[in-house]
Amino acid sequence: MIGRAATLLTTLAVTAATAVAMTGSAAASPRLASATQRAATLRAQVDRQTLAAEVATEDYNGVQAALADIVTRRLLAERQLAAVQAGTADVHKVATNRVRAIYMTGGPAGLTASVLGARDLGDAVARIYTVQKLVGVDQTQIVAGAKDADTAAGIASRLAAMVGQKVALEKRSRAAATRVQAALAASRGLLSAANYEVRTIANAERRAAEAAAAMAFQAAQQAARAAAGAADLGPGVAPSVRAAAAVAAARTRLGSPYVWGATGPATFDCSGLTGWAYRQAGLQLPRTSREQWSAGPHVELTVLAPGDLLFWATNPADAASIHHVALYIGGGQMIAAPQTGDVVKIQAVYLNGYIGAVRPNA
Repeated sequence: MIGRAATLLTTLAVTAATAVAMTGSAAASPRLASATQRAATLRAQVDRQTLAAEVATEDYNGVQAALADIVTRRLLAERQLAAVQAGTADVHKVATNRVRAIYMTGGPAGLTASVLGARDLGDAVARIYTVQKLVGVDQTQIVAGAKDADTAAGIASRLAAMVGQKVALEKRSRAAATRVQAALAASRGLLSAANYEVRTIANAERRAAEAAAAMAFQAAQQAARAAAGAADLGPGVAPSVRAAAAVAAARTRLGSPYVWGATGPATFDCSGLTGWAYRQAGLQLPRTSREQWSAGPHVELTVLAPGDLLFWATNPADAASIHHVALYIGGGQMIAAPQTGDVVKIQAVYLNGYIGAVRPNA
């Protein structure tokens, strides 16, 4: 920890010296002063678009999860209706077994293709959570529409309602995807319009800000530990076997490209990565970062352990505004899928927008 802090301090010192030199030069160079101002503006504008893309991506992921749910329930209801019309005695069992058979034969892609007509296969892995939950692949026995009477009229009524829900969800999905694409296009446009000097200055300022944010996190963690009676950070809290397995899985994905809406195994968005890592460890997490916030008990900075999920929000007082999640690996470091154009990588944890942490157990 001390070594990392020293490295960060060195980085900040060098950056500060550079900034001082630039400030002095700027006094004698109106051109450089203008470039520095434009770089600050560029950073702020790109950050806004990046945040907008993250928020829209989590909106999209949430809608996709809801769409998966309604699509799977619709397939179950259709199988139930067929069983009722055929006079089968155990409607739920027949319907569930038929859907399970589709899953077992074709896997997530086969089921998604059969339900959605081969559309959106890139979301098959994300949707499998709902499929498993509803058809009992994970040994649960949840059956869609179990509260309704097993009559043709009752099932047909549910089907009609599901059609409307599916159409509405598809509309919301397209709207969220459009928002993501618009934010990314705006960010690309801003960067393309800026000249090399402005981009270079903006990147230097961003690195300095990231280093300062990392130091702020470590200082806050040390202060919290001290207040709790711990003399220093020490080795930290040991992870559970499952959490250690999730961290190990995430490490194998380092360098994988960030792709919004992706859940692996080759590309990921932020919650897609954390969900994939924990699936490899035998724990199924909800699809979105907002839902993962409720996937276990919340933990304080004093007891963070490898495998804990770290969350960021536009409003740290409102969990509904969560837009990013990463996997803590200890020592003030995390594995994250940051944003479009980046890759899964190890980063220093930062406090800007940090809302808290969760230790997954469900």
